Amino acid sequence: MGGAMSAPMEKMQDNMAKQQATMFARQVTMQRIAMERQMSMQIARSRDMVHFFGSFYGLAAVGLIHRARATGNRALVAPLLPLTFVLAYQLDAAYGTKIPRIRAEAEQILRDEYSLVQLPAGPIVPEHVNDVIAQRKGLHDKEDAGDQSPAGERARGREARRGR
Repeated sequence: MGGAMSAPMEKMQDNMAKQQATMFARQVTMQRIAMERQMSMQIARSRDMVHFFGSFYGLAAVGLIHRARATGNRALVAPLLPLTFVLAYQLDAAYGTKIPRIRAEAEQILRDEYSLVQLPAGPIVPEHVNDVIAQRKGLHDKEDAGDQSPAGERARGREARRGR
């Protein structure tokens, strides 16, 4: 009888293991897709910012250069220097090689300086999460019960009138 039960049980365990592996692969794929979407949104936002800032820069440059020529005051074009660096940075982020350079730097940090990205209290484990939830719940309970200030009394009065 034990041998007859073990074959279906093993088959069921094998199916469960396959389902878990499939679910894990799907979860990893979903996280990857979400990350790619977030990155594409960030690049699109950078490109949109370049369009707005580029227009501002162009108008400011024309206006400042025209005013500098008209008045003979060359100091009026001084703001163009830092604005040029800002525009160059944004162009590099939106259309240049900034993202591959950032990715290479991140890979180097993970490879050679991993201690910089470690969590301060070690990895998060379910027991720690449960402890934090219980602790916060306890704090909220104490705040609700122990608030003897006039504002706390008014809040309890409003709750009583509402029928809570």
